[in-house]
Amino acid sequence: MGRNTGATVRKGNAPKVNSEPPRPCPSLSPDLLANIHDRLRFLDRVAFAAVFASSCDNDLFKPEPWLLLPCDKPETVQLFSIADRRGATVPAPEPALRDHLIIGSSCGWLATADDRGQIYLVNPSTGEQHELPHMSTMGVFLDRTNYHYFSLENEPYLTIRYGHGPPFHEHWDAHAKTTTYTADQMRMWFYRKVVLSSSPSRPGSYAVMLTTEWRTGAPVFASADDPVWRLAPSPDGVEDAIHHDGQFYSVSYTGVVEAWERDADSGAYTSTPVAPRLAVEEHKGEGGAP
Repeated sequence: MGRNTGATVRKGNAPKVNSEPPRPCPSLSPDLLANIHDRLRFLDRVAFAAVFASSCDNDLFKPEPWLLLPCDKPETVQLFSIADRRGATVPAPEPALRDHLIIGSSCGWLATADDRGQIYLVNPSTGEQHELPHMSTMGVFLDRTNYHYFSLENEPYLTIRYGHGPPFHEHWDAHAKTTTYTADQMRMWFYRKVVLSSSPSRPGSYAVMLTTEWRTGAPVFASADDPVWRLAPSPDGVEDAIHHDGQFYSVSYTGVVEAWERDADSGAYTSTPVAPRLAVEEHKGEGGAP
């Protein structure tokens, strides 16, 4: 309640950030950039990112936690700093920040999904955006001329997830041939969280991990140099994930902590347990969700 009050009070006086294309990052040493970072407050960091290329912000210009709030007009949004209790009005680039659902945030970037199931990456400070591969590239959805519906073919999907062919005694709905989602259900239900490895402003450098709804369970990966979604084996299903020190990590619904590695030749991702299994209290929510 206090968060909304603070945002509303300062909304009319929120400074606007220039929407011109960002300039190249200044040639400063990492130590000097870190020193600048330590001296800047939230609005100053937003202004810096709006003027210079956002490749500066991947490691050094990470702000404190902030909120993305709507404005009166769809052409703009407000970035609101929780720590500073101040906001900045910035342009809302089309299409990535227009009527999209936010499904992740990493490295100063947001992941958004439209009502057709397409996922975008957008930097709200600079307006830079990237369209991720279409979900049909995963290879486990029925081909369609237009994707108002996504029909997941259960046998090829389950074969990848569990690492073996039928029968799939581990899966609750193994008897069904397909599981169908509307395009809007893809962003509301099928997609859970997008995690980035680094800023997409650095060409060819980033990878993306997408966790999926609990019934699907298995994670999906894509990268700048491999523009397809690759489903990865995960018998226990991934509940949450992060990127840390150059690697994706996840925790499964059964408490297994795993690190993920990409095969340089095939592009496929596999996981390795890296910690003792966590104690997990089983709890079933609405619809049987863990």
